[in-house]
Amino acid sequence: MAIDDAKDTIKQLNSNPFYVGQTPSYVSNYPSFQGGVCRLSAYSHALSAEEVHRLAAYSPPENAAPVEDGQCLDILAILQNCVENFDFPQHEDYSSADDNSGLCEQILKPLLQLIIWGPALTKIASLKLGAVIVPKFPPLVVDSLLASLLGDNGEGLLSFLFNYIGDFLNVWLRFTRGKDIAEADFCEDFRYDVVMVQVDLIKELLKEKIWRDAISASFTKTVSDVSDTLALLRESCAGEIAGNKSGHHRYVVLGENLDTKLSRLHAILALIGGVVDGIFPGAKGGYLKSDNSAEECTIIAPSWAPSEKDLEQSTNPEVSWTNSKAYFGASVVISLASNPKKFLLVPSESVVTYNGPASPVEISFFEENKNSITDLLHQLVTLDVSDPRPVYKPIIKESDSVLTFDSPHPYNSNMDTYKEVSMPGAKEIVITFDQQSRTENNCDYLKFYKDNTKGSHWGQEKYSGRNNDYNWPGVGGKPSLTIPAESFV
Repeated sequence: MAIDDAKDTIKQLNSNPFYVGQTPSYVSNYPSFQGGVCRLSAYSHALSAEEVHRLAAYSPPENAAPVEDGQCLDILAILQNCVENFDFPQHEDYSSADDNSGLCEQILKPLLQLIIWGPALTKIASLKLGAVIVPKFPPLVVDSLLASLLGDNGEGLLSFLFNYIGDFLNVWLRFTRGKDIAEADFCEDFRYDVVMVQVDLIKELLKEKIWRDAISASFTKTVSDVSDTLALLRESCAGEIAGNKSGHHRYVVLGENLDTKLSRLHAILALIGGVVDGIFPGAKGGYLKSDNSAEECTIIAPSWAPSEKDLEQSTNPEVSWTNSKAYFGASVVISLASNPKKFLLVPSESVVTYNGPASPVEISFFEENKNSITDLLHQLVTLDVSDPRPVYKPIIKESDSVLTFDSPHPYNSNMDTYKEVSMPGAKEIVITFDQQSRTENNCDYLKFYKDNTKGSHWGQEKYSGRNNDYNWPGVGGKPSLTIPAESFV
């Protein structure tokens, strides 16, 4: 085909420009396409419908190079645009994961891989997209693909989500002897955000009856085991306490499967609980503008505050950077509800997050399981959480110490002397003067400073006087000066 003819053909196929490397929004306000490009190939003839259909079944190469985090987020954004209006097959159209293999292998399976092993921000984005895509597939298909990824450890998507959520919230796993748990695992960046989005995914699955039935079964099984789970936990704690002569209680030996049961219990509590206010990617909130107006927004990502040079070049009057903090997360990128494609970098304190009401599906699910939920909460509220270990009180010996200070008699003229008095460990120091103390009133005086900075003092401004005109503490019936510190100057 001649070059000029090729150009004409391209214009007819796509009148919009096509950009490789970044999404179109980086360079244009108009979308150039909705879709994805994989294994781009050129053909000498127009493909038939049958040939195009076969293309969808091709698997990506196993030795594919890893995609950078930012590029992966771009691809997920494009995929979200593609699936919003996609007509997915009905659940009953599937008998196994081999049905509609193009959708399963090209979309669902890579998405599950990112949900399992993706870095934090990619995992969050994948879970949010998964809340749209995963409910379109029946548990049979999703669990089959998950098993192919996890091998023998795969117990299904719901088990995977409940275990991940529960393991993060289950505090007992931090004190379990014999478990190889890295401390950093509980401090991983955005781990809390991942858990919250996983809870949102489960709530989205509730909208599909086939998933709702599976969630109800798992919910009922966990709640029915609560009594046994709590009894096993009490036995584990009692056994550890009885064998611990020192009184220190750092580890607990959990019985068989007790750690899993406790994690599932924590996951159930997360499911029936509300969303804790927090600033994390995807959270809804309100942006408080510098003119005291507010607008609904969505939090995109945490960020650094702009530099002074950036502020000098900024022409955005909507953002006030007064007293902005210089650490990652002190600022956030948001999109406004009035213009979702416009992104603003704003201080975190100008964003207020809030919780939306439970969906009708959630309310219906809780209503169906209200007896189980009531029983669960009753057992937890009435649980005996007292600590039976003996409490050893330290033996404290209190005593009074006396320090005596004298000036020269008579004292020298124009004396200007400072002395630090320290009694380490003292709760307070009581100042009492001798009955014979006397100085020239208001000219020669003593002052009790709190420290060497001499910025503030204890008691009155000056202590001085003689005969019947004096204010010496502890003299002539006057009260002593009590200093609530272990030192003074």
